[in-house]
Amino acid sequence: MGAITIDKTDTINASADRVWEILSDEFTDVGSWASAVDHSEAHDKAPAPAGASTGRRTCQVPGFGFTDERFTRFDAANKTFSFSVDAEKIPDFFQNMESTWKVVPTGPKTSKVTTKIAGQATGMMGALVSPMMKRKFNGLLDQGYEDLKIYAETGQVSDAKRKAQAKHAKKAKS
Repeated sequence: MGAITIDKTDTINASADRVWEILSDEFTDVGSWASAVDHSEAHDKAPAPAGASTGRRTCQVPGFGFTDERFTRFDAANKTFSFSVDAEKIPDFFQNMESTWKVVPTGPKTSKVTTKIAGQATGMMGALVSPMMKRKFNGLLDQGYEDLKIYAETGQVSDAKRKAQAKHAKKAKS
């Protein structure tokens, strides 16, 4: 029924090389710093594009279950990549989810990060639920940027990630 598109751009007080390293070279480690991801790891059954350390990761994301994320485009020279997202708890009427990231240097210790999340909502249910899903994805992206900024600028995880880790550990003990 229609496209779902979310765009975000923000400045990070860390070099473009460091931000690129976190986003691309450490692609499979997103669960170590992003509060929306309980766990992430490499998945070895996908070829890595030229210049990438892996081709695929799996993540455990509360509310979405396990995700399968695969590079669809990767351009290290221009610090940009895209990956498809398939999650076990995203309904079938949401299709072709893709996330595109670009890192641009704006100074020796600053960079601009741009993200576009796009997907397709189909059918009556897609039309009805897409505004709620767009808000949810927007909130996750906003928090992800906050987590990324803190991690890139300080080398430490955000308070939100620490709280998420504690909650995940408590849940695992139960």
